[in-house]
Amino acid sequence: MRLAPPLISVLCSVAITLAALAGLASAATVGCGRVTTFVGPNATGSLPSGDGWVIFAKADGTSEKVILRSGTPVPTLSGYICIASEGVYSTGVIPPGAPGYIPEPADFVTGTGLYCGTVATNPFTSGQISGPRTLQLTGPLNAFGLGVFRVPASIELPAIRSYFCGRFEVGAPSVLVTVLRAGDPGYIASLPNTSTSSDGSAVALVVAFALLVVVTLTLVGLRRARQPAKISFGA
Repeated sequence: MRLAPPLISVLCSVAITLAALAGLASAATVGCGRVTTFVGPNATGSLPSGDGWVIFAKADGTSEKVILRSGTPVPTLSGYICIASEGVYSTGVIPPGAPGYIPEPADFVTGTGLYCGTVATNPFTSGQISGPRTLQLTGPLNAFGLGVFRVPASIELPAIRSYFCGRFEVGAPSVLVTVLRAGDPGYIASLPNTSTSSDGSAVALVVAFALLVVVTLTLVGLRRARQPAKISFGA
């Protein structure tokens, strides 16, 4: 079967675009910030696969979570770090002075951070990030990804599934220092979207584009099939 030249051009363009988008989704990135939660590979509290993770708060107020593959030797991560990753998986910690390392900003407020999110039950029942007054804080404005924080006895426990803002002391788990109420300086109203995965967005874009191509080619095929056949008469 021979394809018409315009169709060949379309398919070539689609292939080039999909390759570029796939590269975007898997490109290596470097993130720097202060560690809020660290669980080593194959350590207590690691995932069933043995994977660990590190969550760090960045200077711009956002946070990032990177998975540490099972079987990979990883030193205990704390303080300010820069770590390279592809997708959600770590490819290694970048030492100070090495290419890609970004020094800690002079105005970085160390020790505490102001974050908001939705309160959830802590799923960890053992290890350093468990305890009777530990909870999860989820959402795009929290410091921990799906990490946990501890509420001291002097502060009332926030309700599960409630939206919550507070100032936290960096640690594993982080410790709640001050509760912020609506109208307090730094309080941020609840956001409806709680997803922060850029990789998922890139993959979704690839899938949507591929579906668009399939639909377009199908419509072209149906249109060609509906055209009346040309009849030629032999001599």
